[in-house]
Formats: sequence, C-alpha cells, structure tokens
Amino acid sequence: MSKLPVTPRHILFDLDGTLWDFRTNAIASLKELFETHNLKRFYNEFIDFHRLYAPCNHALWDAYAKGEVTKDFLIVERFANPLRAVGVEDRSIAEALSRDFFVCLSKKNQLMPDALEVVQQLSQHYPMSIVSNGFPEIQFQKIGNSGLEPYFQHVILSEEVGVPKPQKGYFDAALKICGCKSSEVLLIGDEYATDIVGAHNAGIASVWYNPQKTEAPDNLHSVEINALAQLLPMLLSRK
Repeated sequence: MSKLPVTPRHILFDLDGTLWDFRTNAIASLKELFETHNLKRFYNEFIDFHRLYAPCNHALWDAYAKGEVTKDFLIVERFANPLRAVGVEDRSIAEALSRDFFVCLSKKNQLMPDALEVVQQLSQHYPMSIVSNGFPEIQFQKIGNSGLEPYFQHVILSEEVGVPKPQKGYFDAALKICGCKSSEVLLIGDEYATDIVGAHNAGIASVWYNPQKTEAPDNLHSVEINALAQLLPMLLSRK
C-alpha cells in the first residue's frame, strides 16, 4: 500500500458504493418493487428484470455525469427501458416504479464494511464532507438513516452545485465550500471514472476504494485500498 502524497486538512468521501452500500440497498429496494408492482406479469423472475435494469441504469448514470441526459430522464428511463425490452410501452408504470424506488431506497441503511467505525474515528481528527452525484431528495435521507450525518461538515451534491462529478467545476465548488486548496484535500471514492478521474483533473489526491480488486484503467489515483479500515493507520499516523 503506497503512502499518501499529502497530509490533508479536509477529507472528501463519496457516498454510494464507498460508505453507503448502494448495491445491497438498491437490490433490496428493486426486489420490493418487483413484488409490490407485480412485475412478474412481465418477467419470469427478478433476475430477468435486473439483468435488463442494471446495465441500463449504469449507462444512464455515466451519461448523466457527462451532461448528456437530465435527472428527470434518468430516473424514469432506467425503468422504462427494461419494460420496453419485454414489450411494455406504458410509461406510467415506469414513472410509478421511479417514484416508489426513491421511497424504498431512502429507508435502507446498509453501509459498506467498517464504514461507520472509520468515519467515527477519522472525524475526531479531520473535518470531512460528502461529495455525491446523488439527488438531494434521497441522499440526505440515506445519510441520516444510516447514522453518517454527525460526522460530516458538508454534503456537497452535484444537483445543488450545478455540475456533476467528474467535471472540474464540481470539485472547484467543493473546495470553495470546504475552504481549502486542492493540495489540502484528499478524496476517497470507489468510482474511477467520476471520483478518481475528477479528483485528478482538479489536482486533488485520491484514494481508490476498490473492494472488488478490479484492475485500474490507469494510474491516476494516489493510493488503492480494498477495505475502508486501511484508511485508519494511513491517516491517523499523520496526526
């Protein structure tokens, strides 16, 4: 494990997939929708629906980060697309799924392993903020319901800033909110294309949280970790 190139004044944490277990919580929410909306009318099993939903959702989030689609399009289209794939053209069903998905998801509170312990300990030594492309109407509920809220000074959301990660304008806004220079901040995130590339382009050192141990597409990150607990000796040794 490499050493950090900076002693940060402020730590930026991505939320979904880094602290909050998006995959587990999203699948649980989608399974609830599958039952309550009787999607078995259209798919044999949940897995048949999820195989269509997951890649569509991922592609739409990538497009959203690039400014190619709007929020309103994303949140409905990720359900409309898998419905169209099985011949269902009723957009009102997709709209209802979108609405209820937010309700279900906001109530889930599964965190990534060691996430709460890590932020509890780090918050005693560093001011910290959350940086996220997620939408305000759900992110604040997720942060509150999962017990993360007390440990962060700011929650910096792309919709409120006006530009998404990985655009440099997002990170420039985050630095201004935190009152720091780029050389004084460390970002920790799991999504290479949005968190790590974005931090690099803004001159911010980054820790790539890679629990799946996938191969890095390039070498833009400062440090790679596979477990959040690895942050503690790395950062507390500097205090």
